[in-house]
Amino acid sequence: MNQQMFSESWHRVATHRAWLQPSVEAQRQTFRGRPWYVLRDPFTNQFYRLPPAAYQFVARLSSKKTIEQVWRECLTFQGEDAPGQEEVIRLLSQLSQANLIVSNLPADSTALFQRFRRNREREQRNRLINFISLKFSLFNPDPFLSLMLPFFKPVLNRYGFMVWAALLIPALAVAATHWDEIFIQGQGLLAPENIFWLYVCGIFVKLWHEFGHGILCRSFGGEVRTCGLMLLVMTPMPFVDVTSSWSFRHRWQRIIVASGGIIFELFLAALAVFVWSHTGRGLANSLAFNVMILSSVTTLAFNANPLLRFDGYYIFSDLLEIPNLGNRSILELRFLLERYLFGCIHSTSPAQSWGEAAWLTGYGIASGLYRIFLIGVILLVLAQHFFAIGLLLSAICLVLWIILPIGRFCRYLWTEPSLERQRWSSIRRVAAVVGCILAFLVLIPFPHHFKAEGIVQARQSSRIYAAYSGEVDRVLVPSGTAVKAGTPLLVMRNPDLDLEINSAQLEVRQAQTKQEVADTEAIVTTRAAQGETQSARDTLHALQEKQRMLTLTAPHDGIWICPQDRELPGGWIDRGIEVGELIDPTQFNFTAIIPQQYADTIFAEVTGAEVRLRGQANHVIHGLQETVIPGKQELLPSAALGWKGGGPVEVAQDDTEGLHAATPFFEVQILLPIQTNAVISQRATGVARFDLAPEPLFFQWLRGLRQLLLSRLQI
Repeated sequence: MNQQMFSESWHRVATHRAWLQPSVEAQRQTFRGRPWYVLRDPFTNQFYRLPPAAYQFVARLSSKKTIEQVWRECLTFQGEDAPGQEEVIRLLSQLSQANLIVSNLPADSTALFQRFRRNREREQRNRLINFISLKFSLFNPDPFLSLMLPFFKPVLNRYGFMVWAALLIPALAVAATHWDEIFIQGQGLLAPENIFWLYVCGIFVKLWHEFGHGILCRSFGGEVRTCGLMLLVMTPMPFVDVTSSWSFRHRWQRIIVASGGIIFELFLAALAVFVWSHTGRGLANSLAFNVMILSSVTTLAFNANPLLRFDGYYIFSDLLEIPNLGNRSILELRFLLERYLFGCIHSTSPAQSWGEAAWLTGYGIASGLYRIFLIGVILLVLAQHFFAIGLLLSAICLVLWIILPIGRFCRYLWTEPSLERQRWSSIRRVAAVVGCILAFLVLIPFPHHFKAEGIVQARQSSRIYAAYSGEVDRVLVPSGTAVKAGTPLLVMRNPDLDLEINSAQLEVRQAQTKQEVADTEAIVTTRAAQGETQSARDTLHALQEKQRMLTLTAPHDGIWICPQDRELPGGWIDRGIEVGELIDPTQFNFTAIIPQQYADTIFAEVTGAEVRLRGQANHVIHGLQETVIPGKQELLPSAALGWKGGGPVEVAQDDTEGLHAATPFFEVQILLPIQTNAVISQRATGVARFDLAPEPLFFQWLRGLRQLLLSRLQI
């Protein structure tokens, strides 16, 4: 409660009377060991939560007593805990707006409620600003829920929860074992052919979600009188109003009702996992996958997130036992601003303890930043798929989230009555803080870098292929052995080739015999025999050359790598099949994949690079030099860098080998030193960090924004 005891406007309400509506009910609740009271009008479904001091004042209101008399009674019985005159005026304004009190205040005394009117205007603006969740009421679902309650009542208990957990745990195990398949199939979630079915599944999932809220609220005796549509990111979704659960005495009942949608959705997700894992490609599999993702990932990311005013917010508020968490966090931030920046000694905190003040401050900052981040992500996704809509909404957000708040803050500085005595000092302090922040962001350079995925490749390496088909007779050199150029590595044999060589040798002997006979005959016959003999010899030499090709030799010095050297003997290898690799261990490159939005930086500003390999993050490898491959590349140096190989680079969906990147990139080759604590091996993946010239944060963020727009929207 605001303890500002006296108000200049008190005389305008002191002689009037006000009292609660006859239908208003009061419910006592406990938060952090302190009592709170909820006023509820069951006819209008309006709620208002009060601390004890305010409730003592409201409970004494009567048509037979003036507001002045009631306030003085509170002073007599409560002493310093009694609400001040300023707080009484604000309290009466809010209760009047909520239609919870009746008064004989004249119409012109509404001018006293300027602060509350500003709050009301703020709520209307927030409704416009929060365009991602506009709501429209349609009908009363309470009769339907009352009809369904007897069917669900037997499972809405601890035994039903045990069944729910018993189904959820194996579903998580199945999802974990099929994680790679889920990741790959998830890339096509927003594909044009799946958009319609995704929306249909979304409607079904959200209906089930809201049914979970409603049926649990009814099971605890609450009423659900409103059902309608909510425009969630301009997409119609159903919703039900279970605010009647706010009056439940036990907080775990309120938590269960707030968790009802999540509980029901996770149950649906578990069923969808089993259907998806036991069906092949087709409509049923696709629908089950859509339901599985919508009922798990989206509900945990949005509904369970306490930083948004969805289910997670109410769960979090009750778990912390901090009522009105969102509104009081805003008041706490305002108190900190007024007290410590503007020097308003009369400003008071809404928190009742240091711990509660810390929670309110942290939540207020975190929720504000997260909402801005979420709106930015949503606008980026919309602009990526629907450019005109995304551009329009971005312009609206620019006005509503930046220009208007700055204007309201300036008006607050100029007109707020509580700043009357220190207005100019407050303006100077704000100007000083803004100047310091701008100087910090624009003038002070900070280290700057970016990261890129890559793979280790030997500077000199040769892949050894089978030059001719054959059966492996023996591997002469075990894998991992250092060899010299020309060293035989593997011997193959081909029975069909042996037969052809024997046949060619017979043909050579026959041709030689004919030539010897022809020597005693005419010269023309001799020349023909000589030509036949030479042809037979050429054929034999070609076959013998193929036979020599069955022995694979090292083209240069290096390490012979043949992972399957023990399994190869006795196996058949077709021509062109890779058998192993010969690498030079004296020099390695790290080939980094640089997105095209970093093109200007890699050609001009890179001052150094360091590499960390997977599994050896504690060992930093400092690159000796960097070489940029000119021109955009499209083929990855290894499938391990692409999505299909478990890497971070997006590949074309029609590429079966996983080597064709979805967007062009640049290659940077970093020469790695030999003397290092890290174990450098061929085709080891890792991350390269490129150091850039120091730059102020503002220009770094501006560059990042341009790169984001370039990569996502090509603008």
